[in-house]
Amino acid sequence: MDTTRRPAAILILALWLFLLLGVIAHARTARAASPIGADQAPQVSVPGSAPLPAGASVSFVPPPLQPQPVPVQPFPLPVRAAPLIVDVQNASDQPLNLTRDSEGLTIAAPDGNGVEVAESAANGGSSIRIPGCVAIDGRVSQVSCGFGTHVPVGPSRYSLSVTLVSDNAGSMSAQLAAQGGVSLIGPGPAMTETGDVPAVTVVSSSDQPASVSWDGSNLTITAAPGLAGAVSAIQTAGAPRQRVEAACTPADERENAIVCPLTAIPPVTVTFSTVHPAPRGTLSLLYADTAGPGTLTLSSTGADVAPGGAAVSVTLTQNGSTFAGSGVLRPRGGLGSFLLAAALADSNGNGYLYEGELKTQDDRWSAQGLWLSESEPVSTGAWTAGDATPSATQPAFITIATVDATPIGAPPAPALPLGA
Repeated sequence: MDTTRRPAAILILALWLFLLLGVIAHARTARAASPIGADQAPQVSVPGSAPLPAGASVSFVPPPLQPQPVPVQPFPLPVRAAPLIVDVQNASDQPLNLTRDSEGLTIAAPDGNGVEVAESAANGGSSIRIPGCVAIDGRVSQVSCGFGTHVPVGPSRYSLSVTLVSDNAGSMSAQLAAQGGVSLIGPGPAMTETGDVPAVTVVSSSDQPASVSWDGSNLTITAAPGLAGAVSAIQTAGAPRQRVEAACTPADERENAIVCPLTAIPPVTVTFSTVHPAPRGTLSLLYADTAGPGTLTLSSTGADVAPGGAAVSVTLTQNGSTFAGSGVLRPRGGLGSFLLAAALADSNGNGYLYEGELKTQDDRWSAQGLWLSESEPVSTGAWTAGDATPSATQPAFITIATVDATPIGAPPAPALPLGA
């Protein structure tokens, strides 16, 4: 065989193999979209419409894309899309009319009702977040939710649950699934002279469920007990998205509930997450740095502006001297990890800045970081506390990476210029 033809033959064989795999994948997708049993919800092809009685469910199934010949050029090879199956459950006590097309889903409810749409991924599919549901022509009972019919991975299944709330209700509430979302359109009829309707969509990146309450001007999100809620972004729902400034604060002494004052006109999308709150009470740890051993004591004095954070008083005793001051503990990205930043002073008023990471594992606490003197000449060094093992890295090259859990409108997490 002519060896000069081998690369071309190998390339052609690889392309035919890719095409064959694509045909097989689409055949499997088509089988996955077909009825499985009599207990499965009725299926409607997309585009299509269906009445949905109270308590009933329906599945909208787009046809699979037809396999296309794979061109030799250009590279890279195209990404194939799979159908996005949407299951809709009518969780209300009134009938609905649904229409599904390539632009999304339209929900028509009886007049006099606001609409709540909760979403979650189903059957192991990835969550395809709804970009937000909005009222049509200023009518809270007519809602449009936008999403396409195909996704670049698949097959994927997507579940929506629709609930109705009377126009006379002063507020709306819904459950927010882990990694899910919910849209609340209303409450009540159009609330402005222009006929605009307030609508808010909450998208969760937390792995725990939460609850949402909305009265048309204030959004309250309540996380599971033992967690603190955090809002990382508020944006308008339409394109182009624009950031909305709003200060979300704890609802009360419960750290797991936060309130965001919003007009939600135009409709907005709120991105929500949860963090594990900083420890409360008093924590005393054995301390060490190049000056010798000591004792580091942290005592919570109240809540911090960052979600799950705590204001703390800090005392360090070492070699017969006492350094005292205040600081904050703020949750970092991982479970049981917290940023510690504090400003201390000795009995002569000399200032020192401390920053580090506080960790807990199996009820054992450890911390390490850097200190920086405010006097001239400036000096710096590493410190450890608790069960921490001193780092072999030179202090000038230590970087403590923090995750900004600051709510919208709050100051950023403190940072100290400790690099070389």
